[in-house]
Amino acid sequence: MLSNSRLVAATCLAAWLTLDEQSPPAHHRAQAAASCFCRAQDHHHAIVALLFKPLYAPAYSLLRLQFEAYVRGLWLMECASDAQVDAFVAGREAPQVDELVRLIEDTPAFAQCVLDGVRGRVWRITCDYWQTDGLPLQRWTVGAPQPNFTFGEVEEVLRVAEIIAVASTVDLAHLAGNDKLAGQAQAELRLLVGAVPHRC
Repeated sequence: MLSNSRLVAATCLAAWLTLDEQSPPAHHRAQAAASCFCRAQDHHHAIVALLFKPLYAPAYSLLRLQFEAYVRGLWLMECASDAQVDAFVAGREAPQVDELVRLIEDTPAFAQCVLDGVRGRVWRITCDYWQTDGLPLQRWTVGAPQPNFTFGEVEEVLRVAEIIAVASTVDLAHLAGNDKLAGQAQAELRLLVGAVPHRC
């Protein structure tokens, strides 16, 4: 479905994201947020691996989990009270994703954020795949079941996963005080938003 060159570019980006191990400050909030951002990056790696197989439906499911991990990291970094951070780390659930997005976009740092647009763009589709509702069944041919995804659908999953992974790198770099990496990741993010794939 995706060309070999597109898959190689996706693999190069995933490799680039792991080049720099980041160490955020040792305080509770930074460690919790960094863990969420790292989990978002792990989901990105898994999505790329699944698209190579090609196993498209699981990639859709992971996109939802990747987005949730990223949003939770932002919430912990920017919005959560100390008590909420402690409760989350202790195993209590964070607020629902819609509420987290609203809280994040109410902060000055994210006043022009497009999180809600990203969530709206992929949430319905990813929820269908996560729960195995009607849309996944439409993506399998009748008769001998086979995947029946369009190029655009698969490319959208990969593009959004890459955007979230690079945004996670920006935030990890900020937490670690690595301005150089943050700048490089922001430049990469601008390329991705402009639909220019990473080059090795």
